Amino acid sequence: MLKGVKWQKIETEEAAEKYDVGTASNDSVDLDDLGDPPEEFLVFKGNVKLSGAHSYGETVKEDPDTFTVCVIDGDLEVDGPFTFHSSDVYNVLYVTGSMTVKSLVCEWDCHMFVGKSLAVKDTLLTNLTDAGHLVVQGSLSAEAWIECMGRGCIEFGKKPKVRYIRDENADEDEDAPKAQSAQKVLLPAFFEDGELDSEKLATAIQKGKPIFR
Repeated sequence: MLKGVKWQKIETEEAAEKYDVGTASNDSVDLDDLGDPPEEFLVFKGNVKLSGAHSYGETVKEDPDTFTVCVIDGDLEVDGPFTFHSSDVYNVLYVTGSMTVKSLVCEWDCHMFVGKSLAVKDTLLTNLTDAGHLVVQGSLSAEAWIECMGRGCIEFGKKPKVRYIRDENADEDEDAPKAQSAQKVLLPAFFEDGELDSEKLATAIQKGKPIFR
């Protein structure tokens, strides 16, 4: 989980009061809603700068009866692609400050909370289930935001002014910017029988490959 970060273990009762998931999610979800809370939060106090590609979620040891909460009490900067993929376990990453990444993929049941702004140099891809969360208290900046599913809780402190691209089969979000059709602007290689292959698209974004026509 975020290679290179030296986590401090803080008992959940103490940590949950300071790093409240309910507040971070704008009261969309509470810690107890995510399953059996872990005995400890993993916390890093200070700013974190990471080089290269990083992932979170599936790299956390998964226990079907619990989940992991990692908190960066400061800013997170990643000069490469960042992926948060979590399935059937509601792992949490909470950055209390701002987050800056080259590209960002948020998939399935991930729960990512950012206390200030989110800056994505290239592309943000969201592909969340109904349980998934991406909540940013401040603004979003990105070259493009691609929405594959239109589900989950996605909230920004300000309505983002980005190139917003949505799969035609995704649920619509009235709070999102005016959308371009993914079928019209993405390369045909990412579609099979008219359906967007989100996994193939995510891999291309992670590898920095061309995705637009």
